[in-house]
Amino acid sequence: MLDSDPLHAGRKAPSPQLGSANQARVDILGKGIENNFSFSDVVDGLSTDISEQDLDSLLSVYFKLSHLSQKQSILSEEEEDSARRLLELLAKKITNEDDAGSKDLAQINEATLACLYILTSSWKIPLSVDSLIQIAAFTNPSDPWVTDEASSFATAILSPEYVASSNAADVSTFITRSILQDYLRPIFSKATTRVTSSGRPTQFPDPDPSPHRQGVEPPAWKKHGFRIIPIFRWAEELVANNWFLFAPVLLALVEDADSSTRQAGLEILANFIRNCPLKILQSTGIGTVFQEAIFPSLLYLPSLTPEEESVPLINAAYQALLALAQQETDPRSPSRRKLLDKVFRDGIFTAYFHASEYISVVETLMKNTAAILDCLEVYSVKHLQNLLPMFSSVLTDPFIISRPTALLEAVKTLNACLRNCWPRISSEPKYTAEVIRIISICWLNLYDGELASRPSSRDLTLLTDELRRSADIMHALSKTENSSQISTDLVPILQKEPRLSKLFSWVPNGP
Repeated sequence: MLDSDPLHAGRKAPSPQLGSANQARVDILGKGIENNFSFSDVVDGLSTDISEQDLDSLLSVYFKLSHLSQKQSILSEEEEDSARRLLELLAKKITNEDDAGSKDLAQINEATLACLYILTSSWKIPLSVDSLIQIAAFTNPSDPWVTDEASSFATAILSPEYVASSNAADVSTFITRSILQDYLRPIFSKATTRVTSSGRPTQFPDPDPSPHRQGVEPPAWKKHGFRIIPIFRWAEELVANNWFLFAPVLLALVEDADSSTRQAGLEILANFIRNCPLKILQSTGIGTVFQEAIFPSLLYLPSLTPEEESVPLINAAYQALLALAQQETDPRSPSRRKLLDKVFRDGIFTAYFHASEYISVVETLMKNTAAILDCLEVYSVKHLQNLLPMFSSVLTDPFIISRPTALLEAVKTLNACLRNCWPRISSEPKYTAEVIRIISICWLNLYDGELASRPSSRDLTLLTDELRRSADIMHALSKTENSSQISTDLVPILQKEPRLSKLFSWVPNGP
């Protein structure tokens, strides 16, 4: 019998390994395999109808390849022919999308990629460019058909050293020519009218760039399978000099009618923007095109969009717009300020008006409001007249204590507002009084009501600490010339409501 340890000798860096579930199965299968097999035996034992192979068959192949790789580093001509046949069969398995509904799909993919990894790393058997492209679909472990270990195997196979030794030349050429130009560009050539087929912004785009929103029929690119998005996600890492190759695909994903596809497109777009030089975004006009494509996603709100779909989608849209704004590193930049002002008006405030009863949406809006405030800095003051009523509505609601995470985000966002808008707040008594009112009511709500509805001790500590931080900021403002009355005005309030003394501990002569 053979030892089932699949470690390969002579590697300079740790090799990817099977996951614990598959490795445990390999250990069991290995006890029934005799030490008298050859490459030809491995290939002959694998059915030519690769789609019918179950997990155990693939793990047995992995077991045998692991031990063959330890025994010999050079193959005879006959063995190399067998290895090529095996590689072709396994590559066919990994590119077969008919298995998408398989019960053991993720584990089967992991086992198949593990076998491909041994063949490509131990004996440098080259994969075709088409197979390499499909393997890129397994580099993201967050996809349901990919395990962490499968992602490691796929990433290792797509290493610069191996890709350079295959038919794809170097990784840069593989991405720009094989994936973007030859594979993705024909698929997405008519997916959007915002850019030309070469990826350049069009002067007169179709007023409705996404005709498939009506649900008459799915976009043509979706007929090519579920792996297009992860392949594009992997390729997107190389961006600076080839931005125009990404634009058609990005816009097609961002404008897709399906929420999950749109969300994935926005996440990829945000990363693309962070890596794309500002000069390219501005000089080509593609930054403006992206901006126009993102904004509609901010209004994918309940009840038209299910809450569980809306929350991650609008969050991805805000993150993409923030990435676009943050490419302008100077907070005083007019274009940066104009974009963020629009995000407030057409995003945050509009969304809150339409979906304030959905607490998950409110929590997401609060998180992104804080980020926008920190991005706008002191220029946020122009939005105070809309921000404070929103904070008041959220923080003084007695029922929000049943969702402490949302309440905590709202208090943190209020503090972001105080941090950035303090010059206006300290100079206008009406704003100062409103903030004091909001945090006071919020504090009292934490201790009112039925015991069962109150936050846990841990959540209560986090909330009270954050509210005290709000009060401390107001204390700092009370030391300014125009706000010296804050402490004095609070004294009678604390006498009437002693529970506030722990919030405003800096007020003299309190109870």
